[in-house]
Amino acid sequence: MTLCVECPLDSRDIDHPICVPQPSDLLKGCIISRDPTFEFIAPLKKYKNGGGNFQFNAPPLWLYERIQYFTGFEPGSDEMKKLKTFLNLQCYWTHFHKCPTNKNEHDFRFKYSNGERCADIWFNSEVLKYNLKQKIVVLLGRDLQTYFQRNSNHQLLQNNHVIYLPHPSSVNCGTGWSWNKDKPSDDKYKIQVEEEIDKLLSLIGG
Repeated sequence: MTLCVECPLDSRDIDHPICVPQPSDLLKGCIISRDPTFEFIAPLKKYKNGGGNFQFNAPPLWLYERIQYFTGFEPGSDEMKKLKTFLNLQCYWTHFHKCPTNKNEHDFRFKYSNGERCADIWFNSEVLKYNLKQKIVVLLGRDLQTYFQRNSNHQLLQNNHVIYLPHPSSVNCGTGWSWNKDKPSDDKYKIQVEEEIDKLLSLIGG
């Protein structure tokens, strides 16, 4: 972990970069959320020791719930069954900001600059290590959108199907780019989310 030595959040007592890899022969996609929190450390350790399914109890679950809420599909529908399988069993899950954050501690709050540093160091190696080529890449939230718009030639974007969606936090249902499904049908942000969901469901449908 010497690459992280200059980062103020680098900690030797955690296993990072935090990610939840799946077997390479099952991978169809990659989901990238913003940052893990301290609350995820204990269940992540339990998961890595063979203690249950951690992945579908965090942002992958939240994304499933947001899409189900936004589209109105029944949980038992073919679309939602395939989405659950994709997010739960066929995705490599990682983060823009690798070390756990804690919004209640000033020194450990999320900062875009720290996330950018993590991404610059780790994303390329993750592409190689987990063979993230010709995959479906789901990027969650404005920080990921900003980072990849600034790095449009990044190899994670090359030869992949890229989906941009709002972060699936339950509070992210406002007037802008969000999961607010009650906006007018011609609202540009609502249309963007609808189009990205349609694209994702189409890609995993086969």
